[in-house]
Amino acid sequence: MIKLIVFGVIVVLSSVAIMLIYMCKMASDRSGWSRLAKRHGLRGNFDGKRLRLQTGSLNYFAFHRVLNLGAGPSGLYLCPAFHLRPFHPPVVIPWGDLKGHRFADSHHAGLALEVGGVDDIELRFSEETVDRLRPLVDPSWTGAAVLLDTA
Repeated sequence: MIKLIVFGVIVVLSSVAIMLIYMCKMASDRSGWSRLAKRHGLRGNFDGKRLRLQTGSLNYFAFHRVLNLGAGPSGLYLCPAFHLRPFHPPVVIPWGDLKGHRFADSHHAGLALEVGGVDDIELRFSEETVDRLRPLVDPSWTGAAVLLDTA
């Protein structure tokens, strides 16, 4: 009887793990993170300042308080929290590849960033998130004005 219970627990835990991995893969594909990572995946270490557990969206796929954001000379850093890391590797998008515009809808207002070189990728951040990110940006970085000019 004990062996049957242990077997049942193993089957349930394995099923949950497989489901979570599948959900991470689907989120990566649906949000566009996998395409973004192919082009802008972080190689090495990020050389800038970071903010932990911020909110943003990638193609309307919300990452609510699970994004680590950063700004450095090399670009805008995005990395999800540890539990979403499978299929969501850290990325650094060069400042020159970002084109920004303000948005406002019935629920939110903020900054939308189109990512050059990757089809149909749009990052959205609320005004509050942009206000927290803005002090990390050095105005001398080429292309970083995409965050600074939206005040």
